[in-house]
Amino acid sequence: MALPDVDFKKIREHDGSHDMAFEELCCQLAALEPRPAAAEHHRKGRGADAGVECFTRFPGGEETGWQAKYYWDVDSLISALNVSIDRALTKHPKLNTYVVCIPFDFSDARTGKGETPLGKWQKWRDKWVAEAAKSCRKLSIELWSASALRERLTRDGPVYAGRVLYWFNEQPLTSLWFRQKFEASEADLGSRYTAETSITLPIRRALLGFARDPALHHQIEAWARDVSRHGQSTIASSERLAAVSVPMPTGLAEALVNLKAVLPSQPLAPSQMYPVKAWRDALDAMGRAVDGVLTWLWGDLPNSHANRELQERAYRDIRKLRDIVASMQGEIDGEDWAFVNQRQILVHGEGGVGKSHLLADVVAYQIGRRRPAVLLLGQNFVLGNPWDQVIRDLDLPAGTSAEHFLGALDAAAQAAGVRGLILIDALNERLGVTLWPDRLAGFLKKVETFPHLGIVISCRTTYLPHVIPESLTEDVLPRLRHRGFGSEDARAYLKARGFVLPGAPVPAPELNIPLFLKSLCDALIK
Repeated sequence: MALPDVDFKKIREHDGSHDMAFEELCCQLAALEPRPAAAEHHRKGRGADAGVECFTRFPGGEETGWQAKYYWDVDSLISALNVSIDRALTKHPKLNTYVVCIPFDFSDARTGKGETPLGKWQKWRDKWVAEAAKSCRKLSIELWSASALRERLTRDGPVYAGRVLYWFNEQPLTSLWFRQKFEASEADLGSRYTAETSITLPIRRALLGFARDPALHHQIEAWARDVSRHGQSTIASSERLAAVSVPMPTGLAEALVNLKAVLPSQPLAPSQMYPVKAWRDALDAMGRAVDGVLTWLWGDLPNSHANRELQERAYRDIRKLRDIVASMQGEIDGEDWAFVNQRQILVHGEGGVGKSHLLADVVAYQIGRRRPAVLLLGQNFVLGNPWDQVIRDLDLPAGTSAEHFLGALDAAAQAAGVRGLILIDALNERLGVTLWPDRLAGFLKKVETFPHLGIVISCRTTYLPHVIPESLTEDVLPRLRHRGFGSEDARAYLKARGFVLPGAPVPAPELNIPLFLKSLCDALIK
């Protein structure tokens, strides 16, 4: 397809403005710049950019920072840049390359009637390079003007073409577009999805963790606060006791520092891996340190009345810290974090357990928060290239390639700060046993190129050997089993439907099958 023109005055709005959209686009292009494997790229949050929107820190400590300015005249631009670069040089002492992104090109019409815009830019650049040199700092200032940005956007590769499609075509992949596509799938699902009586199940949390729900970082922030507060309190009370008794064991302070160090202080991008193993290791070390202090409190200290009050205070603190460590270990091994570093999941279960409802519920949740997600139904696929059918079912512009669509979806996901989701329900339906065995591995492989995307597929368990190719082992395509309702889930559903519940649990196993329970309730109500 012919991609839209790159006109920065017509860039798609982001967070309600064109300037925020331009900033986000520049940060996305910065993230695509080649860099060593050991280099770290960081995106700053709004309102706290410290003179740069994003930066790359290289293995030696040097930094390259990007600043985007959505201005259209050189004088206003330079005035704003003075503030930003001064802040950047102060807040980033290792910054040695400063990239300025602007949506226009400097003119250089030398009429003899004054300094040209290009001349003003060069003068400003040379001034700040010289200013940095006074403090023995080598600084390079680069310009990404409109032509340089267009050159990047027109490079070969779907990640670039997809960004042109997303940022400069206002029709597809808007919040309204995602909602309309979901409503069409919702209508096709019929009775298999009923939002009004939806019950939140633990398995849903696993998929939201897979989608990189921002609640994940809120949980990390809570861990860091609790560990810091109660860890410092434990060290303080133990040291007071040690001052009037025998020395306390070493290791707790170091374990606390190491644990806090592996908890990210900023939200990780969907393309980054959460260091879950490092968390487990740090928590294990913290647990051993806590056990050492507990042994000291009740085994090594002399039993004297003078120590009793200090001892009890230290015990209360260390017990609270131990509870926090145990809670963190349980949460890390729970549903929220089970698939957080995966890029593809297979949800399976018996007929009627609610697989379709689960996938639809996750998409509805994401779309309700203006996050990109699409739900496709296995019943709509026929023989042929599955990606051609995806493009058709989503009513994308004629000639749109799968790579362009995925690149655009990747850009939308990066802008939203979450993982963009493609969900396909019920691969076993219609011609699935003929279509997918030879097509599924390649279909999934195409998504791997796009770091901000994830794909969820569902299939009835009895069809797994007939639909999923042998090459897609559980290591390649992790499985998530949907077992239907537990007894409490069934009670919650019955209550939501307005039924009076018996005091004793009802042992009938059929009530754990959501579709059966829904059909039963519908019949009773009629």
